[in-house]
Amino acid sequence: MMHESFDQAKDRPDNINEILNGLDRYNPETTGIFQDYIASQCEERTYDCYANLALLKLYQFNPHLTREETITNILVKALTVFPGPDFSLCLHLLPPHILHPASSASSLPAAGDAPLSEAVQKLTTLNTLLEGANYKGFWTTLDSDDLYADLTADVSGFEELMRVRIAVTVGQSCREVERAVLEGWLQLKGADFEKFISDICGWGLDAARGPPKGGMVVIPVNKENEAKSSVVRENVSFDRKFFLHFGWEERMIVGADDSCRILARGKESLRATGVEVGGSERAREEFVVLFVSWKYYLLARTGIRSEHEME
Repeated sequence: MMHESFDQAKDRPDNINEILNGLDRYNPETTGIFQDYIASQCEERTYDCYANLALLKLYQFNPHLTREETITNILVKALTVFPGPDFSLCLHLLPPHILHPASSASSLPAAGDAPLSEAVQKLTTLNTLLEGANYKGFWTTLDSDDLYADLTADVSGFEELMRVRIAVTVGQSCREVERAVLEGWLQLKGADFEKFISDICGWGLDAARGPPKGGMVVIPVNKENEAKSSVVRENVSFDRKFFLHFGWEERMIVGADDSCRILARGKESLRATGVEVGGSERAREEFVVLFVSWKYYLLARTGIRSEHEME
């Protein structure tokens, strides 16, 4: 599946594109333009992460211009494109007092937290459930508090968008899913469920398989969910390569900073083998150290008790 570049959006108006590519991106007077643009994203089911992050950056520089409703709308829109990193990117542009409120020791918001802080905590809880693929828990949590309904009210078709994103993720990782399990993931049952998987997802339903009175949802093969073996080959190049022959085995030694043997003893051992080494004095010294190190390494690995056994 092809993705647009991070800083591109096919539905972005020309005036917004001009602001993002110019110095007015950091002009506080453009805050209202961005806020209106985010409201249109919520109504028209479009999405522009780059513009949304630009507005959050303006809020960082101009806290007095912050609108809490706009921030929550940005976060809710970021949820609709999971499993992308958009939600985390938005969180990192929020001030610390929102991310770490008085109830930071608990996973649940406290009564003393500011409204925006409580909203951010609740939306973060939803994001955590989605990241953990706990889709049934996501729907249960979404229905557990009226505040969630208030936070998502401005985003047109929020639940439908979330079902589509969940279906996309499932389609990338599964070939078959029990109907009862997928119904819990999509929060749909009966005819609505069957219509969604057939018309929206293009999946099939095999009623003869699976648990009694259930069935299996069959997902067509795609490049993400197809199991296939792959062979990974790595070609690693080095500046210096040395080949030593010990009579019974040939090994390749690669230049490295190996502090293990006395250089004088290494030179004597090298001369005893009759090996000629060219190059600079530094290269010869590295070779000597490596030569001695490798001999003792082979002794340790093979269990040979003396150097004469290697010859």
